[in-house]
Amino acid sequence: MINENSSHTRKLYRATLLVFLAYKLWCLIVFSLKYTDSDQTVMWQAAMDMANLEFHHPFWYGQTYSSNLESLLAAPLLWLQVPVYIALPLVTWILSLLPLLLMAHVAAKEGRHSASILVLLLTLVFPVEHWQTTLLSRGFIQGIACVAMGIYIIRRTRTTIMFAVAGLLMAGGLWQNPNAIFLLALLPMLQDRFVPKSRVFVWLSGGFVASLMWYALRALAVRHPDYVIHSEPSTGWYWAQFIAHLQTANQWLGHTFYSAIAAILLFVIIAILAKGNPRARLSLLLLGMGVLLLFGFEKTGDAVDNVYFGPDRFFMAVPYALLYVVSELNLRNYSVRLPIYIGVLILLFIYQGFVFADNSIPSKTCKTYAPVFVETVAELKKNCLEIKEVAKMESAKLVILGDHYMLETISCGCGGLVTDMPLVLRPKFERRAWLWAENKNSVPGRVLFVDSQMPSDSVANYFTSDKVKVRGNGYLLRTGKLKLHEVVKQLFPAK
Repeated sequence: MINENSSHTRKLYRATLLVFLAYKLWCLIVFSLKYTDSDQTVMWQAAMDMANLEFHHPFWYGQTYSSNLESLLAAPLLWLQVPVYIALPLVTWILSLLPLLLMAHVAAKEGRHSASILVLLLTLVFPVEHWQTTLLSRGFIQGIACVAMGIYIIRRTRTTIMFAVAGLLMAGGLWQNPNAIFLLALLPMLQDRFVPKSRVFVWLSGGFVASLMWYALRALAVRHPDYVIHSEPSTGWYWAQFIAHLQTANQWLGHTFYSAIAAILLFVIIAILAKGNPRARLSLLLLGMGVLLLFGFEKTGDAVDNVYFGPDRFFMAVPYALLYVVSELNLRNYSVRLPIYIGVLILLFIYQGFVFADNSIPSKTCKTYAPVFVETVAELKKNCLEIKEVAKMESAKLVILGDHYMLETISCGCGGLVTDMPLVLRPKFERRAWLWAENKNSVPGRVLFVDSQMPSDSVANYFTSDKVKVRGNGYLLRTGKLKLHEVVKQLFPAK
């Protein structure tokens, strides 16, 4: 056995950290930078708007919940000419790493290097699907990152006023995405940090300010009900759903723990490691109760076996909370030869890297249908260039996207992939409603209509048209002197 504070132990930790970061960088390259989806491209659009100092909507476009924090953080990178399809995944990648790096840093600073090492190594225990979900630029991770930063401030601060900042971050994170609420189970482990008791008041004050800010933003958002196409998620809790999800727990926990048995086993192992630490065990108990409680919420049923629309988005904070408990434990440390350790470590992460890459292809991430279209960035760019060139050749300055499977990847994504892209609008479920207000009375003349459902003879009933070659069905419409809203009304009478 060696001393926790020895230079040897620090070297083991630094080697683990370096290999871990290299592995995570590999995950960014083979997954986040290679694939995108119709929801992520909405955040591309928000980032591009913010980079141009256009702040249309305080929440996720088309909603009155979830924020565009990831897009806002990506905007400065766009000023530096980093493409949006790199900038946004990079921001999300950093936010997904932040809680892990903060908890490992605290343990290392306090001489508990074995706990820091175990935090990083235990990331390999969770399914690939979990870490894929944390890398999606979808608003899933930003709340967790904010709450984790608040916990870090509480854990490390020496000044009471910083508790207000912690409260601001934690409440702000919870308002952005309630999936971060599992991190509040860690509060018993932070009890000593709230001495003197005045720190509790200061912390709650910060949370109160964050809540006021959030409701002020909501007041702005509801002034434009036409901007909202997705209603608030249901918060109903039902015994019937709780029992149903409990009976199919493997399905709902499969992306987070592999199975319910694996989840129980991991909780038990960490509880054993936490021997002599009743507060850590209390946090584990609260965490387990929270997981069970979540089974009963109606919203958790809105998921399938698909990384891009899976159940892990609800449970995503649970692994972070478990790893935080590990980071606070005083674990024994055993002597390991550094060269052997590094060799085994590299092989372990290389193997896991191949597993991650192999399981990142759409046929494995999208095992079940979900209302999210997934595409490689390279293929999407090819399709966008195709649409742009056809529109340019036919002198069409407007593209109308009908019932087409590519959804926002075209309407929001193309502008971030190709320059001088014509305006693309979706008459159905357009998340950027302000664009309709700006263009509804314009006279488009020649329009490129892209629709994978409407037959050619149906299009011919409305306008003189020529079929053009784009992915799906493309039609060049000659709309004469009709205004845009009149064109749309003819194409989609029900709309």
